[in-house]
Order: sequence, then structure tokens, then C-alpha cells
Amino acid sequence: MLNAIRVKGESLFERGIILVLSTAVILLTAGAVYGWAPLLLILEENEVYSNLCGAQDLDPITHTCERQDLRFALIYTMGVITVCFASFTFGMVVDLFGPRVNLFITGPVFSIGCIMFASSNSRTLDMYLPAWMLISAGGSGMFYSLILLSDLFTNKMIVLSVYSIAFDASSVVFPLYQVIYRLTGLTIWQFFMLYSGCGVFVVLATVVWPRNVPPATLKIIERPPVVESSSDDDVEDVEDDEEKVLPEVQVYNLSTSSSLTDSDNNLKRLKKTQKQQKKEQEKEAKKQQKRLQKQQQQHAESYQTGPSAGDDLDTKPIRNMMRRRSSLTMFVPPQIRVVSPLTELSFRNQLATPEYIGTVVYFSFSVLFFNFYMGTVSRQLEYLLDITDESTVDTYTTIFSFVIPGIFLVSPLIGWVIEHHGIVSSILYTQIIGLAFSILKLVPHLQLQVATFVLLSLYRGMFYSTMMSCIYRFFGFGSFGRLFGGATLWTGIFGFLQYPMFDFALSRNSFFILDLGQLIVVLLLFGYPALLYYK
Repeated sequence: MLNAIRVKGESLFERGIILVLSTAVILLTAGAVYGWAPLLLILEENEVYSNLCGAQDLDPITHTCERQDLRFALIYTMGVITVCFASFTFGMVVDLFGPRVNLFITGPVFSIGCIMFASSNSRTLDMYLPAWMLISAGGSGMFYSLILLSDLFTNKMIVLSVYSIAFDASSVVFPLYQVIYRLTGLTIWQFFMLYSGCGVFVVLATVVWPRNVPPATLKIIERPPVVESSSDDDVEDVEDDEEKVLPEVQVYNLSTSSSLTDSDNNLKRLKKTQKQQKKEQEKEAKKQQKRLQKQQQQHAESYQTGPSAGDDLDTKPIRNMMRRRSSLTMFVPPQIRVVSPLTELSFRNQLATPEYIGTVVYFSFSVLFFNFYMGTVSRQLEYLLDITDESTVDTYTTIFSFVIPGIFLVSPLIGWVIEHHGIVSSILYTQIIGLAFSILKLVPHLQLQVATFVLLSLYRGMFYSTMMSCIYRFFGFGSFGRLFGGATLWTGIFGFLQYPMFDFALSRNSFFILDLGQLIVVLLLFGYPALLYYK
């Protein structure tokens, strides 16, 4: 009976419907907690936690006190930390049990959080903190199931970028609510009760989840490095490899094979085909690996002895990273298709690779910086520009809230950049944008801060797209949920620094020292794309 109503994703129309609905759910739920700033203004207007303030403690501009600000900062901090920890937890659920089971869990979690938030009162029934954490967990958990739908599409990297930027743009939910609140007076209780319907819709949608979307699929392609030597032997090797079309490899998680096949016969054929492809792939991968090691050794020797005349690739590595498609590019000619060597490693061994360790460090610091700014933007503007007019702070906070999700409009372009310029170049572009953001936020000019908002929007959009594509490209979908979740887990640990950082800024009425420290760390993080390039 369910098969009769199940969407198969075979036709262009069905895939279009799947893309639109899944993107809409991600936009409405996945990262809504990052749109905290406008919701904070509404909570303050409704005197939430005003009972913590004495008349002598009120700020003349914001009409709040330090204890109230710290309580709100705690709620926001725990929300973004929960996103990180939930990403790791639900990423494992997706890998082990499949996306449908994960949606049956995360949908109700999201709805319960919304109902708790709607029913909260800071004086009689204070559930804002646990409710916000449940909303964060449910939204991020649903995201990890929905992104697997990208496997239905030919242009998988572009669809994956659309999903990741939809996650980034989901912070638009509460800015939109702020506008509705100003126009209609829709109460917090009314809004969050309506908002809880998103989780119910997701649970109902799992009934028609496409059967041909595997919960863990490995389909990775890699372009061999550019040959630095022009010897005849190397040219012959390359020509021989180009004449061969290596088989595409699809490895499915057979522990959840019920979602892949409709009969035992199909499952047997899948296993047999998988074994044959695996044997062929292992044979070709070993040969390819030997050739790549030889090329890397030659490249290292040429680097030690110095560049040859007329060769500017080694003398200008940064320009080379930006101008040519590196060995880590996502774009691959169809005649050269091999599996990334890291996909052959066990999950534990993948965790110990320099590529993953570098990704975790880069991920943790970057997310800490832009999450901290998003949660404290109103105070940052007030302190940086010495603003004494509350309406000015509210106006620019609202502008900020709509600029951040605006990156969704250019999400296909970001996917195109990643696909055609490669992972390393895309990460380098992302880091340059992050550096510009870190510099501009130090300039005490009000109108110029709008440009800071735009740079942050680009920074986050490029960041999430490149990081998801990077982990997918290196390690595959087989352990994607656990690896990406593991990176966000460390990000959550770093996220605990946000609360003492905000307390530090409040005690000095300035964010300058923190901003200066961020600028220094951002400069050091340029080592990450360099690591990937030379690795």
C-alpha cells in the first residue's frame, strides 16, 4: 500500500517536487536558531527575564540589565552548541539506521521544543533554555536526513550546495516573524504553536520517502594530481590511464538494505554486483595509487631541487592554487573516475588523518567566530559605534537578520564554484572572505557595517558548502554523517567559549580585544588550504 503512494524520484517532475519540499523544510527548521537576534528583541519587548533586573541595573539604551543579557546569551549559546552535539548524534543515527528512522525521531523533537517555548514564562514556567535546545536538535537532525536526497540528482554537488546554503539561510525564520509581529501582533505563543507544525509535516513526509535513496552511499570520484614531470614514461602512463574507464563504485549499507531494494532477488544481484565492482576497483585503485605515489615523489624532488626554468607553479603556489584545478577538485573528466584512497580506511583511521584533523580545527574556530558575532551583533554595534539610540541598533540588527539568509539566492553559483574550481581553491576563497569580514568589523563606521553583514553572509555560505563537499569528497557518504557530525561536535565544545567571551566584552564595554584575537587566528587558518594543497 505504501509503495503506491511512495515517491520514487525517477521522473524530472518528482525530483523537482522532492528538491522544492526538502529545501523548504531545511529553510524553515535546520538552522533557525542562528536567527536569534530579532527574536531576542521580541523577547525583550515582552519583558522576558526582566524580573532579574533592578531599576538601578537597567541599561539606558537597551533597557536591559547585565544579568538579563547573560541569561539570553546562555540560551543562544546552548542552542548553537546543541546544534553541534545533535549533528554528531543524529549523524550516527543516519549512518546506522537510515534517514527515515532519523526523521521519525527529529520531527517530534522539533515540535515538542516549539510547544515548550510557546508555553514558557520566565516568572512561572521557565522552559526557554530546554525548549531552545530541543528546537536546535530537531532542526539540525532533520537536515542530516534530507541532504541524502541529493543522491537522486545528477548535479549532486550543486544540490548539496543548495541544501547547505538553505541551512545557512534558515536563520530568516525569526526575522520574518519579527516583521509579522510588528504588522499583526502575532504573539510568541501563537507563532511557536504554528511553527511546531513543521515537525509534524516532516514525520508525515517520511511515509512517502523515496526507496531508492540509500542511507549511506559511497560514490566518490577524484582527479589525479597534475604531473609535474614531463618525462616520456609519465606521459605514457597518463595516456594509458586515460584510455581506460574505471568503474564507478557504489557501496551501500546493507544493514539497511530494505530501503534499497524491494525484493530478495534484487538484493542478491546488488551484493553480487558490489563484490565484482569492489574487486575491479581495488585492482585499479592499487595501480593508480602506485602511480600517484611516484608522481608525488617526483614532485617532492623537484620542489627540493628548485623549479625548472619557465615554471612558475612552484614559485607562485598561491596563484597556482587559484588558477589551476588542483588534485582535490570536484570536477572530473568522465574518463577518469577513481575512489578517494581515504574512503578505503575504517572510520577510526579516517579520524586520524591529517585531512580530517585539519578540517576539525578549521571548522571549530570558524564557526565559533561567526556564531559569536551573530549572537551579539546588537551589542557589537552599540559598543563599536557608541550608539545611544536604541532604534538605530534595532534597525541595523533587522538589516543584519535579512542579509544573512540572502546568500540562498546565489547558492547555485557557490555550487558551481566548488564544482569547477575545486575544494582547495574554494576553501581559499572562503578564507579570504573571512579575513575581509574580520578586518571590516573593526572599522567604526555605521554604514560600512552593512558590508560587514554581506561579507559574513558570503563567508558562512561558502564555508558550509565547501566543508560539506570537502568531507564528502574525501571520505564519502558512508561515514559522512559521523565525520561531519564529529567536526560539529568539536565545534560545540569550542562553542562553550561564547558565554565567557560575551561576559568578557560586557565587563569592558568593548569587543576590540576579542576582534583582534579573531583576526590573528583567521590569518593562521590560511594554513588549512595550504595543508590540503601540499598533502
